[in-house]
Amino acid sequence: MTNVRVVLWRHAPTAENAAGKLQGQTDTDPAGPGLALARVAAKAIVELYGAPAAIFTSPLKRASATAQVLADIAGVAAPIIEPGITQRSYGIWEGMHIDEVARLYPDELAIRDAGGDPRIPGWETGLDVGERVARAITSRCAEVQSLITDDSPAPSEGPASSGSGGRDAPVIVFVSHGSAIATGMRRLLGLGEDPQLFGNLNHANWVELECSGDQWKVARYNFGTR
Repeated sequence: MTNVRVVLWRHAPTAENAAGKLQGQTDTDPAGPGLALARVAAKAIVELYGAPAAIFTSPLKRASATAQVLADIAGVAAPIIEPGITQRSYGIWEGMHIDEVARLYPDELAIRDAGGDPRIPGWETGLDVGERVARAITSRCAEVQSLITDDSPAPSEGPASSGSGGRDAPVIVFVSHGSAIATGMRRLLGLGEDPQLFGNLNHANWVELECSGDQWKVARYNFGTR
């Protein structure tokens, strides 16, 4: 795989985000103000990169609704569902307020905040999340490249746009979640599970990665309108 520009876009915020609740794989909708923020960010993405060659999204509604905003503004085909980039499972913490987690599970929360995996039922490890997200990104990028260079069939579950953002490398957007993006990005870059390496990724902001051969590098981090 050569010359790919990847945008990892965090979904628009939800009411649960505003309330400080952990969502994980719980399916929630972006709030009205969240979708307004998504529209602002989507316009910025199109202005910066042009129409993406393809848009892939987590199956969770807060991501797929955000992705659809970009598809509408860019005038490209509907986003393609990619289960590999869904959010990690937070297990028994899902639906809990972060203050409640801190009160009931202070030691396990400290482990999570340090980049470790808390020993709670249902928690999906950073290694597992990073591997599935990186695998999905790599596979889908190769698929889009094949479509563009070899006129191969469109990616499964829907067609992709033929735009390339005005650059030699196709621009491919993945709409995902903060933890999934962080772990997948670290896996692609060959880095350890240290959440302090880059810091927080704001809702509706994105990471831009460039790939040449099998080498990935970060071009932008936490970039956007916030």
